[in-house]
Amino acid sequence: HLYCMNGCNQIDIFGKSHMGLEDGEISVIKALEVALFDGECQFSHEYLGLRTGDAAKFGSFEELLAAYKKQIEYLADYITRTSNAAQRIFAEYAPNPWKSIMVQGCIEKGQVKNTYGTGGFLLMNTGDECVESKNGLLTTIGWCIDGKVTYALEGSVFVSGAVVKWLRDEMCLIETAEQTAEIAESIPDNGGVYFVPAFVGLGTPYWDSEARGLISGLTRGSGRAHIVRAALESIAYQTADVIKAMEEDTSALGLIKVDGGASQNDFLMQFQADILGRSIIRPRNVESTATGAAFLAGLHCGFWENREELNRVSQKFREFLPSMDVAYRTELISGWKKAVSRSLEKKDG
Repeated sequence: HLYCMNGCNQIDIFGKSHMGLEDGEISVIKALEVALFDGECQFSHEYLGLRTGDAAKFGSFEELLAAYKKQIEYLADYITRTSNAAQRIFAEYAPNPWKSIMVQGCIEKGQVKNTYGTGGFLLMNTGDECVESKNGLLTTIGWCIDGKVTYALEGSVFVSGAVVKWLRDEMCLIETAEQTAEIAESIPDNGGVYFVPAFVGLGTPYWDSEARGLISGLTRGSGRAHIVRAALESIAYQTADVIKAMEEDTSALGLIKVDGGASQNDFLMQFQADILGRSIIRPRNVESTATGAAFLAGLHCGFWENREELNRVSQKFREFLPSMDVAYRTELISGWKKAVSRSLEKKDG
């Protein structure tokens, strides 16, 4: 399906039958609805390459992409000529994941950022290549600077930090989110317990709204700590599913950088590095959306000369290195896949 971003609402423009597209060929193109800007940022509709009612006029993906690029280039030119509007545009309208991929310094092709918020939102920089995912990822535009468009692949985990809130508010297994790391580390492993937090279905790469949450592998010896640990591990497993899809689509996986509230959990970050078999870089500032807006505005206003200069501003704080045995990692991932398959099973009636 193809969508146009209209404020906070995605409006379905046309389905897979248009242009003969099959599921997975194009998941989502997020078109920037610049007509939403008001006051000094108001754009005339004559400059819009894409509008909610006009997308069907494009006969192919290439035509649509060309129009989208033209629109983004006009927006960049407008901001350059109207620098006093730049902070307002990017602070209010740039989507949060795009702000954080900028502040994380993911300016090289293959670099990935993951925001561990209520959900998990991953973006991979694909450079000047517009990748059509074969693994359920969304094709999007990261930014346009000096007329050069940088593309990205995006994946979504529906329930990330929200599973910790569920442990606290619904199950009363913890009093604070900060407790979870200590509780998880109080046992040597998950004891065979897996938690699939499909409270609202599963996102990338499964895209199944009918999947439901489950906890599997419980025995008489399972306790509170096993459930808490399995909940934290589920965040890492879901993230690993998305990153694997990115790697399969591009074969160019680079540095992985993280932010968001749950990234402050050291147990989760170490387990994430272990289950990926790759290092994870966490910055000093894990709440990076506001900083990303400032970076974008500063680039267009000339406060910073180029993206490379931002690397000196956003230095890494801690790196988590993988230390898990490969055979054990494979065993854990296999257990996760089995749990997910049960979550995806359709029930009659």
